[in-house]
Amino acid sequence: MRIKVMADDGSHGLWWDRESGRIGNIDPADLGLAPGRAAAPGAWTARLDASLNQEDPAERCPPSAEEAAAFRAEGEALVSRDSGAGQPGAGRASP
Repeated sequence: MRIKVMADDGSHGLWWDRESGRIGNIDPADLGLAPGRAAAPGAWTARLDASLNQEDPAERCPPSAEEAAAFRAEGEALVSRDSGAGQPGAGRASP
C-alpha cells in the first residue's frame, strides 16, 4: 500500500497514491494506527490550517524560509517514521 504525506487545507495529511487505484484523503484512524500515530498527520496539517484566513484565503501569511523548512522536515519525519512499516509514508512529504 502506497500513501502520500501531503498537507492541504482541511485534510488529514494522508492521501492515496495514484498507483494504489484509489483516490482521496485518508483518515488515519481508518488505517488502524495507534492513536498517537493516527493524530500526527492531522497535527502537522493543522499548522497549515492555522495560517489560513477563512475570510480571505488570498491573505494567507507566507511562512518564513525557516518555518517552511521546519514544516517540510516535520512532514518528511512522518514519512521516514512510517515508511518501513508498510503504513503511511511510502510517498513524499510536500507542503
